[in-house]
Amino acid sequence: MPVVSAADLKAVYDFFRPDRLRCGGEGAFTIAPGSVEAICSPGANVAALSYRETFLHVLLKTLPTEIFVPWINDGQPDMKLFKVAALFPLPVPNYTDPDPRPHDFDLEGFIQQLSVASDRS
Repeated sequence: MPVVSAADLKAVYDFFRPDRLRCGGEGAFTIAPGSVEAICSPGANVAALSYRETFLHVLLKTLPTEIFVPWINDGQPDMKLFKVAALFPLPVPNYTDPDPRPHDFDLEGFIQQLSVASDRS
């Protein structure tokens, strides 16, 4: 999965948040064509941003809350989470697999990168 700008990833996360809240955080929602492009830097990879934003949302929603406590402020992910999620290798989705969970995601490595990012800040 291509890397993206952390600022663009945060912008997409913030943009999707009201829709996620309206649908209970678990349902699908639609957005107007071109709306993601309008909030991102020119030439941003919208498909990669959408995938990474959804992946981050799923991590935050499905894993035990205490895993991410150091990187959540006032109920919102801090910039360190977006920086790591923008660059960290993510598995490419296999839409033919009957088990939709990511099989090749290195959660331990992801948390380690967050810890390193935290130490530098």
